[in-house]
Amino acid sequence: MIGHTNVKIGELSIPCYLHSFSNDKLTYLEIKNREFKLGFSVVLREDTIEATNEYFFYEMSKGLNHVRSLEVLKILDQIFSGVPLIFNVKLLFGKLEIENWVELVKIKTALEIFTLARENHFKIQMNKLLDVDNVFYKLNLIALLNKTSKFNTWCNFKIDNSKLSEEKKLNVSDSLIIKRILPFNNKISVEEIIEILEPVGSWEVKDNKVISRKKKCIITLRKLRGGSC
Repeated sequence: MIGHTNVKIGELSIPCYLHSFSNDKLTYLEIKNREFKLGFSVVLREDTIEATNEYFFYEMSKGLNHVRSLEVLKILDQIFSGVPLIFNVKLLFGKLEIENWVELVKIKTALEIFTLARENHFKIQMNKLLDVDNVFYKLNLIALLNKTSKFNTWCNFKIDNSKLSEEKKLNVSDSLIIKRILPFNNKISVEEIIEILEPVGSWEVKDNKVISRKKKCIITLRKLRGGSC
């Protein structure tokens, strides 16, 4: 346990609570305020803390509204870009750089989606999102739907013919349209219709499976309302 202090991140000075604990394997430092939490392993060198790459964790508060989510994403963007976190509390000084390019890509993607949604007057409330996979992809679809209902892109897919009935099996030269409904929250879902523009090639069929990569397609979106539909 360390205590309360202001943590400087770039031009920002953010009031935070610092907590630390150690075991035989690592020393862990957690920086927390009401909007986000960041934890990582550190080493202590005299009166200075240095970050290591052994352990890493972060999360955003589920109570954030759209505007504050954007601001926290911008802070995380700075942190993972290598902007130092500077603090001084109880004679302990820290100037920590937590550069992480993998997490930076995720944060930049989320930041782009939240910005696009705001520009198109679509609000995202963190605590109203369903706890489901691919949430950032779904956010992107919702944002796109406020601009257009149809766009060209490419996709990958894998189909196991052994699990399909004879009339539904996919064969060489067949065309394909995939329809799926993606629940977004308790009120809205997105219907996604993926029309593959290129027929199945012979090289894509093997062992009763069809595996296709970077197939040109048109995606049509439709917003569905009411429960999960």
